[in-house]
Amino acid sequence: MTVKDIIELPVSREVIEKTLRNTVKKYNFTVKAMMYSRTPVELLDNLYMGDMAKNAIYDYLCKHCTCPVIDYDEVRTDNFQNHDPGWDILVGNKKIKVEIKSSTPPNNESYEDIIEKRDIKITASHDEGRTWILPQDLESDIHVQVYFYARPYRKGYDDFDTLSKIISKDMWKIQEIIDSDKYNKPLYFGFNTKENIIAYLKTLPKPERTWSFSWTHRIYWRCPIKDAYNMPTLIEMIENEVSQPQDMQKIVRLPKLITLDSVPEEEQYVTYLPLYSIRAAAGYFGEGEPVEKEGWMKAEGIGRLNRNMFIVRIVGHSMEPRINDGDFCVFQANPAGSRQGMIVLAQHRGYFDEDNAGSYSVKEYHSTKKYDEYGNWEHETIELRPYNPDYNPIVLTPDDIDDFRIVGGFVGILQPEELEEPEPISEPVAKQKHYGYCIRCGKEIDYSYGSDQPKYYCKDCWRDWYRSGHDTSLKEHYCHRCGKSHPASVDKPLCWPDCWKEINK
Repeated sequence: MTVKDIIELPVSREVIEKTLRNTVKKYNFTVKAMMYSRTPVELLDNLYMGDMAKNAIYDYLCKHCTCPVIDYDEVRTDNFQNHDPGWDILVGNKKIKVEIKSSTPPNNESYEDIIEKRDIKITASHDEGRTWILPQDLESDIHVQVYFYARPYRKGYDDFDTLSKIISKDMWKIQEIIDSDKYNKPLYFGFNTKENIIAYLKTLPKPERTWSFSWTHRIYWRCPIKDAYNMPTLIEMIENEVSQPQDMQKIVRLPKLITLDSVPEEEQYVTYLPLYSIRAAAGYFGEGEPVEKEGWMKAEGIGRLNRNMFIVRIVGHSMEPRINDGDFCVFQANPAGSRQGMIVLAQHRGYFDEDNAGSYSVKEYHSTKKYDEYGNWEHETIELRPYNPDYNPIVLTPDDIDDFRIVGGFVGILQPEELEEPEPISEPVAKQKHYGYCIRCGKEIDYSYGSDQPKYYCKDCWRDWYRSGHDTSLKEHYCHRCGKSHPASVDKPLCWPDCWKEINK
């Protein structure tokens, strides 16, 4: 996902009216306990934003797709009294399930910052980790993220029932209460698939698989927006009746790299193997050149390790389906015995390999030999064969042999660990390390309320505050926990009553 892939979704009067009608119905039957410390107006604002995101995506897909697009709210039979089934829209004749998530960027972050730092909001737990929705149990096949550059409203009514009666009598009152025009510019920020999400999470250590806002009970699965797909890809998938982008690299990241300094010497080549680029591996194991390791990776399920083993990341599709683009493969340097039928990492200076854009190949080795009258033999041809029929083999003649060398023999592919349910969270999410906000400028910083050495300022603001006398009662402008505009200080960094009561209840 790049900035040029972001789309401002058009909002018609019909979309606005539909959003107002649905918001009234959903407001009347929303379980207030699920909304944490939100005020009646903030709940209304949040429901409208979410429904606007869904309706804008639905309207866009209806106008750009030739296949059926079904909105759950238009076919549901429960009069909005029950929770949604985990999806918002069905697309295509195969009825692929789509979920749309909405957010507002903290402190009006730039498009670039959102893409680089944020995730699609995919709920992992509603209750601080006491129960979990595992990725393989997600209802939707496709997860879409929409952003609004707007600030939610909180004030105006203190009673849910009173506000419910007002908007039930006149749905257009919602526009006045929350200034709903601020949601008339929904921004499409990409989508990803259930299959990709599962594959990506398998590559992360357990503590890094989830994230959370400091002010909610919810925990979310990691799904970086920078790895999301654009709108043309979504429409192409819908038209082709598939739930996974075709001819595109899946999000399968490397298992956590351990740097050289972090690997005890006794575990090197016992539990961990070095990772090299293909070029560096050829230089080191082929010609003994000093090269830089890219790191160390745990090599499990490969068998007994030794110092002639190394890992390279495969580039290209020529060995699919046996080896996929992005796989981390273990090789044994200078393999002994016959190489016939072996997958090898080879260097061949006279030929250009499409995958690696150079003179290095990972292919299956085959050779033919000719013998003289004394029984001596020499290679007649060496053929490096791809598994993928769309690629051509590399054929080497006797004139090319001097410029050919086998660097390593294929041992196996590193497999990310199986995804399991995370360990239960033993303390409230808000007391773990999460994002907080500088109480002076509102910039995102580490959340530190309740820690031994809390820091409520970003580096620049802390310097200014300290130089001006470091008065802990000095009035500042933002709640450290939720980031909303509110009087704050080092002595009282949380807004009253919402965040203060939530933390101290």
